[in-house]
Amino acid sequence: MSESAAVRAMTREEISEIFTALDRLADDIDGLTYKAGREANLRLEDIRALVGDCLPGGFFGRCGACHGVLGTDEEVTADGAGHIYCTTCSITAAPSTVPVSHTAWAGGDRPVCEAFIVSVVRRDGTYDVGPAGAFWWSHTGTPLDIMSYEVVVPAEAPTDWPIDDVGSGDGER
Repeated sequence: MSESAAVRAMTREEISEIFTALDRLADDIDGLTYKAGREANLRLEDIRALVGDCLPGGFFGRCGACHGVLGTDEEVTADGAGHIYCTTCSITAAPSTVPVSHTAWAGGDRPVCEAFIVSVVRRDGTYDVGPAGAFWWSHTGTPLDIMSYEVVVPAEAPTDWPIDDVGSGDGER
């Protein structure tokens, strides 16, 4: 690169277009095997982090209404369902229809036993129900990220556990 070549900052619209392209790639990754998909999603997360560094405080998410990119240090409004909104859209965003019983989720290791049946709300507002172990719990910035969850049915305790000899259950030993 020559000394006369100027480096310019990306605009918010250009950053948003990059994230949209990455979202399309993430959708294509869904058809891969679990191992290949996981490796590809981890690489996508690295790219999102690099591009997101162009935003104030790094990439935080997308506005649930206009889908614009938001930085961590920007003022956002959350609706209690895990959806975030930019300052402009927070005034007009529709109220959440997510049950109050849901727990907000920001990504990371699965928060409950894999056998628990959970109800999840995704970034795009859709619901899904199934065993916790069947869901992808990390956040990759895609519409399918889990934003909140609720345990619907806890896993049942095994019925074949040995009963140790601690007494008859009437308080005597």
